[in-house]
Amino acid sequence: MSWRRQPVRMVTPWRVLTAAPLLALALVGCAKSEPPAPAAAWQIEATLVGEQRETVEVSIFGLEPAESVESIRLVGPAGESARPVETLEHKRITGGDTLAQPRISVGVLGGSSGHVRSGVGIAVPVFTKRDSGRGVEEGKEVVARIPIPDPESYQRSAAGWRIEIIVGNALGERQVRTLPAPRP
Repeated sequence: MSWRRQPVRMVTPWRVLTAAPLLALALVGCAKSEPPAPAAAWQIEATLVGEQRETVEVSIFGLEPAESVESIRLVGPAGESARPVETLEHKRITGGDTLAQPRISVGVLGGSSGHVRSGVGIAVPVFTKRDSGRGVEEGKEVVARIPIPDPESYQRSAAGWRIEIIVGNALGERQVRTLPAPRP
């Protein structure tokens, strides 16, 4: 077997200029055109509270530090809506042996009337709890109380009511979540 030497081809600027746009088009064709699905794993609960069960309490847990609730509304079947009269945002810790240690929390409470209050809470456990083996979960929680505008109408047509939540982040992106309102 004889080895012959092959001629070496020189790369000319013309070949580079021709290949570069073709490579760019190939890479653009491989790119995804739709944004990735949100990885938010919020826990959202809605319950009826009050003596007459005339208020919907919405709790959103698991928000990232850069996320904030921009809007929470209770929307009726005809499109009428109600906003919260008070909203509380605080840090929540669950799981592990968190009940065995004293805790300090700071909260801000605001309503549609323009009044804003802040407070500091200290929780001292009376009974201790041993570690359940679960990990400690920490996150931001927002709790909003929305009075039902027409409780009698809500009783008759609760299936047509829904809760709409809009959460934004530091990049200006918004996510909208809609869930059915709690049944009476």
